[in-house]
Amino acid sequence: MARSELTGTRIRERRLALRMLQADLARAAGISASYLNLIEHNKRRIAGKLLADIATHLEVDYTELMQGADQALLETVTAAGAATGLNEDALTQAEGLIRGFPSWAGLIANQAEQIAALERSVDALNDRLTHDPALAEAMHEVLSTVSAVRSTASILVSTPEIDPNWLGRFHTNLDEDSRRLADGAEAMVSYFETQARRGPGFLAPTEVASAFLDSAQHHFPTLETGSETDVKALCAEGPEDANARTMVRTALLQYLHDARQLPMQILRDAILDIGVDPLVLAEELSVPLDCLMRRLAALPPDAAETADIGLLVIDSAGAARYRRPISGFALPLVTAGCPLWPLYQSLARPHYPVQSRLTLPDGAVFDATAIALPATRPRPGTPDVLHATMLIQRMPAKSLPVTRPLAVGVTCRVCVRTNCTARREPSLLTPAPDHPKTDTAF
Repeated sequence: MARSELTGTRIRERRLALRMLQADLARAAGISASYLNLIEHNKRRIAGKLLADIATHLEVDYTELMQGADQALLETVTAAGAATGLNEDALTQAEGLIRGFPSWAGLIANQAEQIAALERSVDALNDRLTHDPALAEAMHEVLSTVSAVRSTASILVSTPEIDPNWLGRFHTNLDEDSRRLADGAEAMVSYFETQARRGPGFLAPTEVASAFLDSAQHHFPTLETGSETDVKALCAEGPEDANARTMVRTALLQYLHDARQLPMQILRDAILDIGVDPLVLAEELSVPLDCLMRRLAALPPDAAETADIGLLVIDSAGAARYRRPISGFALPLVTAGCPLWPLYQSLARPHYPVQSRLTLPDGAVFDATAIALPATRPRPGTPDVLHATMLIQRMPAKSLPVTRPLAVGVTCRVCVRTNCTARREPSLLTPAPDHPKTDTAF
């Protein structure tokens, strides 16, 4: 079914035909502009009173907008089936399921969305357990103390006759280690209680900074023609955490530099002329590819391409430095993503762009363009500091060849693919480890 038959696309086309701003329609319908943007790009299903209200404000019959309402549901149900391994014949039955049993189809779609949300939560918890320094220190203290207690107890049990002086020392050590163990366990409990009181919104500085950028949808109008004074003003409105504010300042200064190098209006005019192929745009506009990709990720929220673009920037160690999320393609905030992503391939060949068409376990297809470039000026006797940037696009770039997509995941910890030669650890979502047999020695 063509994209033009989707309800959200019909709403957007009608709004543009009336020369109505997205913000004005959202205000009239009683919803946020960001939510309407998701609807118009078919990221949220719409029906009932809200669809009727929007139809009224668009001066169009309710049924005209509703003709493609089942398409988003069809895509979700089909993706859910593909993620569980259903064959092509079974997937073709999804439309019949929706027509004959719409309530059951809706239930499947809702459960698929819940599963996806749970997978993201598992990934976030894995990040926290792996990289949270406070938790890691507390865990190390507890495990070290347990080992000391066990060693002392083993000596006492295996040695029937011990000199009284040594026995007293062992008892003292056992008492002190037991107290350390109790203190360590109490510290861990206190840590988790503190996090719970702060709520799920309080995370590591990287997460706090990312949340601030997400709230602005990665577009800052005042910096398009602004100065460092505007950066300072935005930081003052940003996170209270000092470390997170430093990260935000770094991101905003980069934004300011990119805006001066490539004004947004010039970029949008070029997109209208030649499309959203990053390699073609970078060459046409004579700007570095990483700058071009960052500017694409900073498109205004009302731009048609915004919902179909994601960005991830990492350093040479694989740690995320900047992240603009995209629906359907989870980007890690702390841990490394799938080793097969072109993002990591680009680090092996700095200055050379890498493009790939990627397919996720649920069948979704994205185009990815990546390049690794020096982040600082090279200095004699010091290694290059590289930053790799990857742009993810939901809609295929016209210049990319139609090739078989590369099967990838999000991160090994929550990837359901089996027999993957790049897997570095077992998945939490598979019943047993699925490391392939290789000749690699560790």
